Amino acid sequence: MSATLHSILSTALAEHDFPQNVLPPTIDELHSRISAQLQDEDAILPYSHDSRQMALVSFRCMLQDTGYPTEVYLPGDANSGSPETDWTRLRERVTAWAVEIPGAQDWSSDGQRGLAKEDVTSHILSSRVRDKSPIAEHGDYLGALIKIYDDASLKPATIHHFIGILSASPLPTALAEDENDTMVPSIHVVRIVPSVDPLISETSEDTRDALLTYLSSAFQPPDRLAAIFLLLALLSGPTARPPGMEPLGTLCVNFIRSHPASTAKLATVISSVWSPVVSLNLSISMLHSSTFSPAATESSSLAAGKLQLAPRTVLVVNEDDMGQGGELNEKALHNMKALAVCLSEQVVHYEYPYIDPLRMDCSIKGIIVGEGKSLLPADVTVPLNLDDASSTSVTDPSPDLETFRQYLAAHSSASQTSKFNMPDEVAQMVQDEFVRDRRDAGTAADDWTRAEANLKRRMRIARVLAVSYPGAKLTKAIWAEAVAIDVAVQRRLTQYKASS
Repeated sequence: MSATLHSILSTALAEHDFPQNVLPPTIDELHSRISAQLQDEDAILPYSHDSRQMALVSFRCMLQDTGYPTEVYLPGDANSGSPETDWTRLRERVTAWAVEIPGAQDWSSDGQRGLAKEDVTSHILSSRVRDKSPIAEHGDYLGALIKIYDDASLKPATIHHFIGILSASPLPTALAEDENDTMVPSIHVVRIVPSVDPLISETSEDTRDALLTYLSSAFQPPDRLAAIFLLLALLSGPTARPPGMEPLGTLCVNFIRSHPASTAKLATVISSVWSPVVSLNLSISMLHSSTFSPAATESSSLAAGKLQLAPRTVLVVNEDDMGQGGELNEKALHNMKALAVCLSEQVVHYEYPYIDPLRMDCSIKGIIVGEGKSLLPADVTVPLNLDDASSTSVTDPSPDLETFRQYLAAHSSASQTSKFNMPDEVAQMVQDEFVRDRRDAGTAADDWTRAEANLKRRMRIARVLAVSYPGAKLTKAIWAEAVAIDVAVQRRLTQYKASS
């Protein structure tokens, strides 16, 4: 049975350790205040480093560790009017460790209002939870122990929006002697806010064209063809997972540049229209020292790896420093394999003692940049800065970033991607083209393999390209567009190989 608001508040009140010089509110005072605040969710302040204890806070977060055992508690109103404890009132609640969404941008609803950087050091979390954020170092991140009083089935690396009472609690641990050693922020959840897919705007085709112009500015010189593939990478994501096959709907793009300045603005442009965005700068030393897969030991809870990211995260992988030379040790090879599996299979392995790693589905949008073709699996490789007519574009000096964000959110939503369809006449046309290409390729096995690879790549491109339009329907015109941009990219690759 779900706990009532009154019961949750009385429990939070009973469990909170108030300073001796602070007079706790009565349950009636607390209930009256919280009930009034819940009437307007938008007015509830986000959880931050300077949130007050026993305040109602809003926390849009990523669940990092859901492996804690169910917590048994005694409701705060269990002894009302009775001098003896009524142990028959014992109840269970679900606990999990949550962190601010890795890579969330300040402009987005994913962002949480924290303190200025110079004040963060005074709010460093306990050493027991410092390794539970995939991108923060030394514990300077926003995290809390979530306490849920309703039945809940939780998974790590999922996004949730909780509203609850901020307090402090011992961190659950398998070591009984440490039971009360580590106090951490905790949130007694009184409401879970459901997510809602944004609507498709009637003017989205006009917005699409303006967005492509803006994305072109991520490359120097501005590159319209590269912008198209950047757009497709942002809109891509696993929509189906056929057994034994790579997920459908994904498109990992590898941009080859002749100089770092060519993509100096890439992360900034992406971050201005998309959230969350995480940069991963690969180097030999980083691969040797970092951990990519989430892992737990016998004596610790789950530590976050660099790949424990929220769904729909854009992961910008920079390979420039990989050219410095050096051998990869076993840990580095393990990290590279984990990254390759994440990008191609959309899976992250969670490592626990005594059992094989657990395969957990993820949804990561991969963008790889470097001065050569990546060793990581990419669906499309796009050389930049070639002498091509599509490398000229006029940049809008005052882009409508909010409209671009709404377009990207809507066209990458589950409601939009689920509308994708390919009419029978288009499927027949694609099949006829493939038969013709194989016939024209001749009888050599390599030529046949190349024709099959072309078809698979173009189907991936066309699938996401269709989603970039309002109807999400793969028409003959959209298929022709997919073939045209693929041909343009293959022409660039031929020129790149000839000049290398």
